[in-house]
Amino acid sequence: MLPSKPKKKPYPACDSCKAKRVLCYSTPDGPCPRCVEKGILCKTTYIQRGRPKKNGSPPANALQTTPLPGPSTPVDPLLSLTPELTKHLFKCFNDLPHKQHPILHRVQLDKLIASASWRIDLLPPQAAVLATCICAVGATVSWHPGILAPGPGPRSPESLTDTTVIHPGADLRVYGERRAAACRVLQERTISMACAARVMLEPSEMNAASCMLLETLEEDLENSSRPWASAYLSHLRAISPRWPDREPGPAFWAGYLMAEALRAAINRKPVLVTLADQLFFTGNTPPPLQSYLDAMKQQPREGPWKTTVAPTTRIRAVFDCVVPFLFHMVCSAREFYEQIAGDFARRNPPSEPEIVKLLNTLSTTQNLISHYFSGIDFPETAALNASSLSPAELRSRPETYPEFRSCAYIMTVVFTGLALSLYRELEHRAASDATILAQQPAAPQTAKWAQTRIAVIREQAHELVLSALPDVHRLTLLQTFPLCAISVAWSNVAAWGDFLAEEADAVGGLLDGHVAVAERIMNTLKGAGYSQISVRFDATIARLDAHLTAYKLGKALPAVEALMGAPDTAMSDMSFFLDGPWMVTSTGV
Repeated sequence: MLPSKPKKKPYPACDSCKAKRVLCYSTPDGPCPRCVEKGILCKTTYIQRGRPKKNGSPPANALQTTPLPGPSTPVDPLLSLTPELTKHLFKCFNDLPHKQHPILHRVQLDKLIASASWRIDLLPPQAAVLATCICAVGATVSWHPGILAPGPGPRSPESLTDTTVIHPGADLRVYGERRAAACRVLQERTISMACAARVMLEPSEMNAASCMLLETLEEDLENSSRPWASAYLSHLRAISPRWPDREPGPAFWAGYLMAEALRAAINRKPVLVTLADQLFFTGNTPPPLQSYLDAMKQQPREGPWKTTVAPTTRIRAVFDCVVPFLFHMVCSAREFYEQIAGDFARRNPPSEPEIVKLLNTLSTTQNLISHYFSGIDFPETAALNASSLSPAELRSRPETYPEFRSCAYIMTVVFTGLALSLYRELEHRAASDATILAQQPAAPQTAKWAQTRIAVIREQAHELVLSALPDVHRLTLLQTFPLCAISVAWSNVAAWGDFLAEEADAVGGLLDGHVAVAERIMNTLKGAGYSQISVRFDATIARLDAHLTAYKLGKALPAVEALMGAPDTAMSDMSFFLDGPWMVTSTGV
């Protein structure tokens, strides 16, 4: 009998086939057919079998990649994202506004990672970086026990709709402290992976999305050069000419370009969005905002006093105006930095024509917002989410119309953010100019006249900011709780809290018209603590809380004094107890 041919030893299965427990037809010089069909990276992790050698040193790669944990060093469970945790963090990310970004609509990462059984290590390098970025952003609102470390305080929420824990007015800062370590680990890993994969250098849709998400994770903007934002916009300019015209729509691009411009402007950073970017992504230059205001003033009025515009007319007018509004506001934010708040602009005396121009633009913006949204009683987003209204019922009224509420939110955020930033910049200029003039007693009279004119303009900006407090109140009603932590960083809400606290310090307490706004801002900052730790937020909350407590105590004190000073009618009615005869005990004979 002829000896049988020895069977050729099969190649080990790739990681993807091994995870799904299917037969892998691996080859020595290429990917397996299953990975080629799914379009994923075919990767095989070698697992050493058998007993380890008794003698000899370990391989060099093991010495380089395997750290020796000390006896007191706990192993971090987040060093490897499990498929279950990855799937949960992707679900959390879907609830955030980042999910609606147009660049993510072109990536289709959900299908790719699902085909890899939610294992990030099986993805190609660029996709793995983007998936880790999504996990890092999703971790800021996650309630998973792997993210929220055990600690003192109330129990962890079971979801973002758990009203027993998450509700307007709840102080959620303890959850921000408990998630801080996990978020830090994920952010550091994301940055390391992004640098290793060179996502800042190679233009692609996935790399642009990764840079966009890494920019949102940047917290210390004051000391940052914003490299991720620069790479994000550079990638967009490189890859967007290959896209179909006006895809996926100018409204989405206008909103996210405005968010980028506003985030830069209120933090005194260069606005990276150029006019060419706006024209490419949102279309031609729209008519000025004054034309939309004039058209709104000419709309027919209804009601018993003929003072309000029909709801359907308002909704249609807002939808027609929102993209031009955002276009012009990006231009205003860019001019604000370049002409007023930028590094070069601060080297020169303030430009009065530019300041007056921006003030006029903001006044027109406020009038436009007032015509669109005044008289509409917007319910809180939390109450709206808890209701059982159908989509058709929600769209039957402007105050519950989802898209109308989104337009009201973004337009209010832009106006309030720029208005307060302008006033703060004028305050900084006034303080620095006063110091310079004090050091130069022989300064020319023209410098003193210019300082007087700027003081008048600053007072006008102060009045504009005070008149914007109802808009800030509307802003706190429209934002989603507790997802507001994502937008607090660029909506200037914390700065509004500081402004109200300073106004209260100046007059010795909160004014009656400021109490409701101050309380809403304080609750918003407490809710923002669900996602992050901020010393500035804590300081602002403490200041507002002290002023609110003093206000409530001041309102209650006159009533208490009146009660204490009033004659005790009960005691006067019971004066008969002082008579002696009732104390004599009668005895029967």
